[in-house]
Amino acid sequence: MRDIASCFNEYSINVSDSSCSSSSNLACLSPNLIPSIQNAVTCLYKTKLSTQKQLLIIVTWCKNLMGQGLSINVGDDLSSAFKVNTNSRLFRKKGTRTFKSGNSEIKVFWDLSTAKYEAGPEPINGFYVMVVADSELSLLLGDISEEMATKKFSTGIPVADFSLVSRREHFSGNTLYSTKAQFCHNGAAHDILIRFSGEDEGLKNPALSICIDKRKVIRVKRLQWNFRGNQSIFVDGLLVDMMWDVHDWFYNRASGYAVFMFRTRSGLDSRLWLEEKLMQKEQERVGFSLLIYAYELIANAAYIGTPGKGILAADESTGTIGKRLASINVENVESNRHYQKTSFGKPFVEVLKEGGVLSGIKVDKGTVELPGTNGETITQGLDGLAQRCQHYYAVGARFANGVLCSRLAPTSLLSLLSTRTQMGYAIICQENGLVPIVEPEVLVDGSHDIDRCADVTECILAACYKALNDYHVMLEGTLLKPNMVTPGSEAKKVSPEVVAEYTVRALQPAVPAVVFLSGGQSEEEATLNLNVMNNLKGKKPWTLSFSFGRALQQSTLKAWGGKEENVEKARAAFLKRCKANSEATLGIYKGDAAQGEGVSESLHVKDYK
Repeated sequence: MRDIASCFNEYSINVSDSSCSSSSNLACLSPNLIPSIQNAVTCLYKTKLSTQKQLLIIVTWCKNLMGQGLSINVGDDLSSAFKVNTNSRLFRKKGTRTFKSGNSEIKVFWDLSTAKYEAGPEPINGFYVMVVADSELSLLLGDISEEMATKKFSTGIPVADFSLVSRREHFSGNTLYSTKAQFCHNGAAHDILIRFSGEDEGLKNPALSICIDKRKVIRVKRLQWNFRGNQSIFVDGLLVDMMWDVHDWFYNRASGYAVFMFRTRSGLDSRLWLEEKLMQKEQERVGFSLLIYAYELIANAAYIGTPGKGILAADESTGTIGKRLASINVENVESNRHYQKTSFGKPFVEVLKEGGVLSGIKVDKGTVELPGTNGETITQGLDGLAQRCQHYYAVGARFANGVLCSRLAPTSLLSLLSTRTQMGYAIICQENGLVPIVEPEVLVDGSHDIDRCADVTECILAACYKALNDYHVMLEGTLLKPNMVTPGSEAKKVSPEVVAEYTVRALQPAVPAVVFLSGGQSEEEATLNLNVMNNLKGKKPWTLSFSFGRALQQSTLKAWGGKEENVEKARAAFLKRCKANSEATLGIYKGDAAQGEGVSESLHVKDYK
């Protein structure tokens, strides 16, 4: 009878063998793939004291919207774990902490005052963390040597044996993961890259590729059928079992994570994925496991909010797009609206994905006036939303937009109904793999001042996010699309600096990105306000970006004029506005796109729908 490994593959792959991949060393890299974001790393260390006592030390580095975090746990007593938020005002960048774990006395020494970070949660240099258990140095991380560490204690202390047993990494993403792993104690660190894409970068026939040190060692085709499996590879003379499970990417998007695991065989063990005790016998070699968890929903939200990126809102209704086309004398007929593929038959959503662009869709069915209110409106379209979202995801959409419009006197009835509507909309979208964009818009119509707009905006945002939080919507997997806080359309204008200060003050902290509406401002006015917001001093835990419709289209439409000979001119105008707004998200816009037809033209339309 064949063993478990041979049920999946006939031969193990030797990573050092140059023939293990017939592809180029760059085969796993592609500029078109959306990179994933590492947001947590948990390392499990095994320590053996001179008294033969053995301890497990768990070190977790994490990164969230509010900053970096570190926690250290010794043994199984989670209640006594040492936890810090390195961005907290109360946290000292250098210090010590003592606590009890079981019958052991634990002291933690740390210095993160000069720690340097890259994109992930772990510092790469300029730091140290020491754990002393029962007066023995039990763990040492960072730039300090054992000799220097022991000199910090006047009497000197013995150094226990410790080794890394497992490493677990959490990523937000479902396309491209890169990390490093050292499979044996004195071995070299190897670059690991996991790539998920369709054949030829398309959406169909998804495939999985694993590269180690730029060599493609595993290629899994027909991934929707082969969503679980394993393969054996040789690394540094060790037999390493690699397992993947991407079932939930296809069939359970509500949880939406995949697992990749690299595990060395310990001793002569040839069994796969069986439970083993971490405390092995002294003569056995300590194995190593690397686990990677990949989350799609959070990654897509974070990717949309990448500084320098924004959203082109081209989701107008038939009536609204008719007004745009009429302004350049183009007929509002289906043949002029219904372009979904290139001239070669390739869907636009695939073309956009190949260029690193995510596609979204408007999923509501418009707004209706709420009886008993002063013209307040509420979104409709929750009926059948789940089925629509499933279809939209299948054809390539990855985020969804819904609208809640409010005038300047929101009633308690509107607040109650609208927040419940937003909550239901967000949950249904997330359960079906789409990032919901929460859009509580306060319309600019009227002569109100900026203070009144700020009051209403803060009221609507607070009610909306309280409902989302109460119903356990994953806020890291949402985006906020509010209005900028400005005076009414009939009131006296204020400077961009005033708009920026009022707007940023009104925002909620627990979202990865805020993408603003232009709200009838001119193209240049919206860009200038966004630029000043990103230059505003103070703590801003989100990316401040844009989701502009009219403010990205007006000068382009003017340049095009509905004429074939003006297409290149229109493209240049569109790219110019995109570049200006991209620079505004970084706070580096210099006003060099202020010229051009339609750029400074007010885009306000009273009672706009």
